[in-house]
Amino acid sequence: MSEKVIETKTCKWTGEKFPIYEADRTMLEKLSPTIGGKVYHLPLPDLSPKAREINRLMFRNERKFYHIPLKNGKQEISTIHPELRSNIIAPHEGDTYDYTQDGIPYSGDIEKDMQQLFSTVPGSARLVVDMENSPYCNQEAGDKNCHLNAGGHDNEDCMYNTFSIHAKDSLDNYWIFKSENIYESLDIFESSKVFFSGQIKGGYNIYFWYDLIGCQNVLFWNNLENQSYVYKNEVLSKEAWQEKYSKFKQQLQSYQGLQELKKEFELFLQTSGKKEVFIEGSENSYGNIITNSKDSFSVLYGQENQNIRYGNILWEATDSMDINSFASGSKLYDIASSYQVTHSTNSGLVLESSNCHYCLSVSNIHFAFASYGFGLKNKSHVILNTIYPKDEWELQVQKIIEELQQKWKWGRFLSPDISPYPYNDSTAMEYHPIQKAVYMDGQIILKEEIIRENGNGTVYILEPEKFISKAIIDFGGEEKVKTHWRTKETEINIPKNAQTLSGDSIPEIHVIDSKWFFSLWSQGEYPKEEGFWNILDQVIICERSGRPFRITKKELEFYKKHDLPIPRLHYDERHFDRIQKKTTKMFEQK
Repeated sequence: MSEKVIETKTCKWTGEKFPIYEADRTMLEKLSPTIGGKVYHLPLPDLSPKAREINRLMFRNERKFYHIPLKNGKQEISTIHPELRSNIIAPHEGDTYDYTQDGIPYSGDIEKDMQQLFSTVPGSARLVVDMENSPYCNQEAGDKNCHLNAGGHDNEDCMYNTFSIHAKDSLDNYWIFKSENIYESLDIFESSKVFFSGQIKGGYNIYFWYDLIGCQNVLFWNNLENQSYVYKNEVLSKEAWQEKYSKFKQQLQSYQGLQELKKEFELFLQTSGKKEVFIEGSENSYGNIITNSKDSFSVLYGQENQNIRYGNILWEATDSMDINSFASGSKLYDIASSYQVTHSTNSGLVLESSNCHYCLSVSNIHFAFASYGFGLKNKSHVILNTIYPKDEWELQVQKIIEELQQKWKWGRFLSPDISPYPYNDSTAMEYHPIQKAVYMDGQIILKEEIIRENGNGTVYILEPEKFISKAIIDFGGEEKVKTHWRTKETEINIPKNAQTLSGDSIPEIHVIDSKWFFSLWSQGEYPKEEGFWNILDQVIICERSGRPFRITKKELEFYKKHDLPIPRLHYDERHFDRIQKKTTKMFEQK
């Protein structure tokens, strides 16, 4: 795939060199909005694709939850931190609030106006639709009996999954479709009983495998199609395979045995020359994990898209550029976490809307500029939550765009300092972690610490005494990023009567007469069967992060059903480990 470079720029945020392609310019011309009969051309970006994605992800929070006191005396589970917005959380069940009553006039400084609006208008606690018995999910729709899922829809009896769609009875996965009984796996399609694997399509009863199509009863290794009873790339008789399988399952039941299997598998993948790029049923496409698409450029995790440039996690999108976590729409530029949107730019959390620019958290709205709040449903020609006649709306929008053009801000995504989330609570921290934190008192450095060794950039925390501090991130470029930073973990009150158990002290599990028991690690004896369920009463302390977590009954039943040991890492740590294994490599352009 060949692309003509017309210019090389230096990213304002990161300082890295990045190319501008002729096709970028063509796409921007195509997506430039027409307001009042005048075309407002989108400029060539001065941020690299990576920096543009960071900006969008700073407005997305998938996994941080808080209990928020509401004005009506109740509490709501929220993804917006209380110290930033506790007094303005709208009750999740009600859309009766008139969001236009908080509308403000354009003052001539649109960024200042947006800061005022976004800091006063009630926001939805979570982004969920049609959920049943799934209170701790976010960015999800149509889930039933799910817990801590993010970014997917129509799942049942699932936990700790990210971007799962039509999944059942599955835990701790990333990017799974129409599958069930999946555990600790990535990129799984139309499969069942898949464990510790990646890039599986049409598989059944698969353990520790990478790159497989249409296979069943497979243990270990890599790259296979339409085979059965395979052990370490060797096809066996059913009887020989069952013998291997029985010994394998015995090792798998032990946490220590599982760690040995994981190390063996990782070592093999490092030395086996595994396949790195997966593009299926697609034409003229550059990226990875692309299915049934056409003319996709620099796309990761895309299905059924056409004419897309720079996208990550997208489905059924056409004629668009710079989009993240999106499904179903067209003619979009710089859009994040949205669904069924057309002819829109520089916005996030937009649902079933059109012609939205610089909007956040809006639904069923059309011809909107710099507006906020899902309560603006079925509104049209809105600016800063104020409704205007069509002609006046066009005149006001023209003035605002001209102001942004003069400040070189037209075409840039929403300013990071108006995000409702501290950087380290946003999804940006997961995919683009910060390496170093510096705590400041004026010009004096109080302390420095390494947050993640594999991160990039330094965050300067300007109000270290506050739980949510103003901060500046230096990614290495000439422009520093104004944001917020949470200075410590949210306090978790462990009940006084709760028993705590360190992760490295969780007992192994043994099978006796087809019944599961924990061994007593003090005496080496077996308790009564009900002793097994005592783990539900324990608060487990993560052996890596020190954060407490619990095992739910449904989760425990899953481990019991599939002969799996109890995890010893907090679910966030397991998630971080998973996304480190995500396929991000793209094939080289010609």
